[in-house]
Amino acid sequence: MFTPEECHNLAREYDTKSKWMEGHPRSYYAAKKLGVYESCTSHMRSGNQKWTETACIKDALNYKTKTKWKEANNSAYSAARNNGWFQACTNHMRNPKVKYTLEDVLNRVAKFKTWTQWKSEDKGSYIAAQRNGWLENAADLLERPKPHPNRFIKWTEEKILSEAKNFKNKKAWAISSPSSYNAARAMGVFEKATAHMSDPRLKRHE
Repeated sequence: MFTPEECHNLAREYDTKSKWMEGHPRSYYAAKKLGVYESCTSHMRSGNQKWTETACIKDALNYKTKTKWKEANNSAYSAARNNGWFQACTNHMRNPKVKYTLEDVLNRVAKFKTWTQWKSEDKGSYIAAQRNGWLENAADLLERPKPHPNRFIKWTEEKILSEAKNFKNKKAWAISSPSSYNAARAMGVFEKATAHMSDPRLKRHE
């Protein structure tokens, strides 16, 4: 026998009542017997109804954070992102200040495939990585998009190396001259350009 909590958890995996009934009929009928059917299906769209901006905004108002919305109703969440309504839907949501560790950031990064997806869907951890010089740590977990052939046209290896000499660590370089920083990574001269740089996370004990 299912508990109300189990019914709610299973129902979150479906965006329509029919899909829930087909995918997990036992929990579907258990929810009706337990009297929690309405609350279990409150996030679901009706039949083949498509998500509109108004419907997405209305649904989003049920949640206080983007993460909770995505977990509870990924269908509406995705529709808002794909159609340019995301900002309008999430204006009311709080953005709690979280103190991230490197481990926290890497655990979050592992959920995404690309830099763009990470930056747009979990901006807090991205900013934390940027501020603490952890972007390089996250790089191995993400797919790197191929740079446009003309994107770094003004940067040559010589210019990149010259620009990099102006900075003592990677973080300062990334913040002050992102164009040359990204060009170095794209052109395969990043290690050479940062050979002289220190790691601001390491403290020397005298």
